[in-house]
Amino acid sequence: MTVCSPPDLTVERRLDLPATPEPGGPCDEARSTLSMVPVVGSELVVACDGVLTRWDTATGDMLGAPLTLGAGSGSG
Repeated sequence: MTVCSPPDLTVERRLDLPATPEPGGPCDEARSTLSMVPVVGSELVVACDGVLTRWDTATGDMLGAPLTLGAGSGSG
């Protein structure tokens, strides 16, 4: 993912997005299902190939561990 600053869209940083099956591996934007939602301030939530991550776009840091979507505890 590329973070740009307005108004001239200068590139500030690039973030490698983790994706399944290996959390921590790069998300391939060209072949992956990718959704991004800004939350508050510089926080961004990204869903890529069934893995949910949170990012601080100001620093480029991932916030917390990746979460695999649809993974349940098996209870119930």
